[in-house]
Order: sequence, then structure tokens, then C-alpha cells
Amino acid sequence: DLFLGSTFGVDALFGTSVGDRLRPYMAVGFTDASTFFYIGDDAVVSNNASPYASVTGSLGFQWTLDKLDFAGEFYTAPGVLYTGRLRAGIKL
Repeated sequence: DLFLGSTFGVDALFGTSVGDRLRPYMAVGFTDASTFFYIGDDAVVSNNASPYASVTGSLGFQWTLDKLDFAGEFYTAPGVLYTGRLRAGIKL
């Protein structure tokens, strides 16, 4: 048996500074997530019935306060995936 999974994507990212502490951004892109599955005993080729090949997008920010650094992001592949993440750090 042989399984090949692949992803490819490209994004355009736009951001700016609001004052000297806040940096919001947005990204728009294209992602392809495809699979190929060959079942050797039966010589059957089976592919993902619903591969994703379409637009993606995200909105986020980074906020710096002295030695503290915070960030948050919302990411989506519309109709398929919606996710978010938060980050906190200390600058040494």
C-alpha cells in the first residue's frame, strides 16, 4: 500500500503598526490539501473524496508591553476549518 499526503499554500500578509505597541495584520491565501492512496493487493487507487483546494484567511494582532509580548490569531479555511490561537511571552 502507498499513501501520499501533501499540502501546498501561499499567503499574502498585510500588517501595520498602531502606535508603538500594537501590530494588527490580516492574511489571505490559497491552500491545497490532497491525498493519494494506492491499495496494492487490489490495485485500487483511492483519493480523498473531498480534498480542500481553496482560499484561506486570518486576522491577528501582536501587542507589546515593556518586556511582555502577547498575540492572538483567528484562522479559517471557510466552510471547513475555524481555529484560533493565543500566545504570551517574556522578553529576556
